[in-house]
Amino acid sequence: MESYKLKEENLLSYEQFQKIFEKEKIQAGLLFSTGNTGYFAYCMIAPHLLDKGVGTPIENRNAIEEVEKYLQRREKKDEQDKISAKKKILVVDDSQTLRQYMKQMLEKDYDVSMAASGVAAIRAVTLNRPDLILLDYEMPVCDGRQTLEMLRFEEEFKDIPVIFLTGNRDLDRMIKVMPLNPSGYLLKDSKPEQIKKEIDTFFEKKKK
Repeated sequence: MESYKLKEENLLSYEQFQKIFEKEKIQAGLLFSTGNTGYFAYCMIAPHLLDKGVGTPIENRNAIEEVEKYLQRREKKDEQDKISAKKKILVVDDSQTLRQYMKQMLEKDYDVSMAASGVAAIRAVTLNRPDLILLDYEMPVCDGRQTLEMLRFEEEFKDIPVIFLTGNRDLDRMIKVMPLNPSGYLLKDSKPEQIKKEIDTFFEKKKK
């Protein structure tokens, strides 16, 4: 588009637009509703693009067929984008050092966002639903178990996978949260490659 220059711009009434529309062969057009004030139309006349095979003229005889082709291409592209898009991970921990550590370790392969508390995590999930939550267990005010309880209480969020980040493997604690269906546990002091491997394996299994 940088090679194109605007030659002329006009604001037309409906009657003026209708006359031009009947006289010229429109190659492309968009019609926008502006609510109570009417419609805004954008049309393009670019026969040289069609000569180069850039697009197909849409007329009465082929309109439905061309629209169906476009929708099929669009649907296929959307599916491909979903497959190729990075999985979203939310890291919830009251330690900024640990949040940054996890982000740097994972951001090459994942879309990583962060939250500093359980309440901030609920807000983050509401605004941008993640594919996985890495949740610190030992947090002040609202700890990991309470945060997961709130998530499981909401119908919209109850199936989001949650892996606990913990400083130690406390068997009693693990048993208490089992009814909340966590997807696993990660020790914070594990080697970076081990943490990354656990997360990669989780998504591989989920995909299968």
